[in-house]
Amino acid sequence: MTTQRSAMPVTSSHWLEMLDPTDWRAVSRFPEEDLDDVLMAARWTIKRKEAGQRFLIRLQPLMVRGGYWLEAAQLIMEALAIAQASAGSDSVIQLRIQQAKFLQLRGDFDGAEAALEPIMDRVASQSLDPRLEAMALNSQAGVLQRQGKFDEATDALRRCAEIESRIGNEHGEGKVLNSLGGVLQRLGKFDDAADALRRSHKILRAHGDERGQAMVLNSLGGVLQRLGKFSEAADVLQQSAELEDRIGNVRISAIVDAHFSLIVDAVSA
Repeated sequence: MTTQRSAMPVTSSHWLEMLDPTDWRAVSRFPEEDLDDVLMAARWTIKRKEAGQRFLIRLQPLMVRGGYWLEAAQLIMEALAIAQASAGSDSVIQLRIQQAKFLQLRGDFDGAEAALEPIMDRVASQSLDPRLEAMALNSQAGVLQRQGKFDEATDALRRCAEIESRIGNEHGEGKVLNSLGGVLQRLGKFDDAADALRRSHKILRAHGDERGQAMVLNSLGGVLQRLGKFSEAADVLQQSAELEDRIGNVRISAIVDAHFSLIVDAVSA
C-alpha cells in the first residue's frame, strides 16, 4: 500500500513532463479524474525541492482548466520560497509572474499587483531581460484590465508587443496584439482595435495557429460590426466558425455561426 501511494505522484509527474502546455488539445484531453493526482504530484515534487520552472509551466494550464487557482497560487508560494533560497533571480521572476496570474484568476487583484511590484520596479529601471520584461508587462496588463484600468493596460500591451517584435518572438507578438485589440475595443477605439486584430491575425496565420486565428477573427467580427462594416464582419465570422469547426471546437463554432447568421439577416433585411 505504501509503495502504491508513493508511486502515484511519480506517475503524475511523468504525465506532466510529457505534456506540451501550448497544445490546448492535449491539455483538454488530460483525464479529469487525474487532475487531483497531478495536484498531489505537484505538492510532492515541490516539497522534495524538485519543481523546476519546466514542471510548473506544464502544471499551469491544468490548474487553470481544473479551476485550482487558490491551490496553484499556494504551490507557487512554496516554490518561490525554495527558488529565492537556491535559484537565480530569473526563476523567481517567472514564478512571481505565474503567481500573479493565478491570483488574478481568483479575483485577488491587489495580491496580483503586489506579486508583480518588485518586477515592475526592474522594468522601470530597464534592468530586466527583454523576454522577462515582456512577460511581466503582459501579466500586468491582465491585472490592469481586470481592474478596469484600460488606458494603462493598453500602454502595457503596446510596450509588450514592441518588445516581442524587437526580440523576434513574432508568435508572442501576435498573441499580445489580440489582447491589445480586446482592450482597445473596451475603450471604444474600434478602428485601432480592428488594426491590432488584423495584424494579430496575419501573424498567427503565418505561424499556423488555427485556434489563435479563430479567436482573433471572432473578436474582429464584433469590432467590424460596431464599425458598421456588416459584410466584412459576416465574412470574418464565417472564417472563424470554419476554423473552430476544423479544430473540433463544436460549441464555439455553433455560437460564432449563430452570430454570423444574425449579421447576414441584418444585412439582407
